[in-house]
Amino acid sequence: MFSKITLITGSIGSGKTRYLKCFLHQDGVGGVLAPSNSEKTTYYLQSITTGDRRIFLSEEVIPNSVKAGRFYQSEETLLWENELIIGELSSLSSVVFDELGKFELHGGGLKAAFVAALNHPNLEIYASVRDTNVAAIIEHFNLHRTNLRVIDLLAIE
Repeated sequence: MFSKITLITGSIGSGKTRYLKCFLHQDGVGGVLAPSNSEKTTYYLQSITTGDRRIFLSEEVIPNSVKAGRFYQSEETLLWENELIIGELSSLSSVVFDELGKFELHGGGLKAAFVAALNHPNLEIYASVRDTNVAAIIEHFNLHRTNLRVIDLLAIE
């Protein structure tokens, strides 16, 4: 059976991460959240299963990083989180990705873990996606051929 996929969409600051946190209280949930500091100058990747958190994006230079727009992106953190998610998929019933976007569309970010989740049967996948990237994410990952549900937070308000 195919995975069930739910995309949570909205603009920057619309509450996508907050909405994803609603799914964390279920048994068998893993994946990643991407909380930020209050100034939105640093973003972290936080493992749902272990609680470990590492700097992912920062306006300040971080070790082993590449420049991505106004941020420096930690390649080490991405590798860690992709490996962690892929390694735990067989023990999960649901996996959370916060968030999918331009990095994944260009072959980076959490793409490896997301593709592994898509190929894992009977898994519920919850992912936040900015409203401006939804159509591209659906097309890029062929999600229109899956059991897909899209929740637009702007439509709920």
